[in-house]
Amino acid sequence: MAECEWAILCEHPFKDAQHRLGMIGIFDVLAFDVLPQPLQHGWLNIKFRGQPGEGVVFTVRIFQPGGQVTDTPQPPTLIINDTGSTEMSLDLLDLQIEQFGRYEFEIRVNGQASLVTTLLIVRAH
Repeated sequence: MAECEWAILCEHPFKDAQHRLGMIGIFDVLAFDVLPQPLQHGWLNIKFRGQPGEGVVFTVRIFQPGGQVTDTPQPPTLIINDTGSTEMSLDLLDLQIEQFGRYEFEIRVNGQASLVTTLLIVRAH
């Protein structure tokens, strides 16, 4: 069964000439003067491992500091490639940051929690 190997937040993902995923501006902490504000430069990059040809059905749940939970729209099913992995970059530009504190991004594969990555929102000094 496929599983999430890693999830990394960045400002700009890209594919190079050999179709490898690259990331500019990797972050896990952001500072804001005031909230609410939209996340203006944010992508969640995810890598899955599994059997070649296997389909990966996944969702992302975002747990906010105040306990609210946001379920992102279900992305299309991915197919594990011949090397046993696949990657995807999800655009988070519509995510509204409303509170200071820890945001948890839970990646679920086939309905099961697979990996959690965090984003800490702090007050700018």
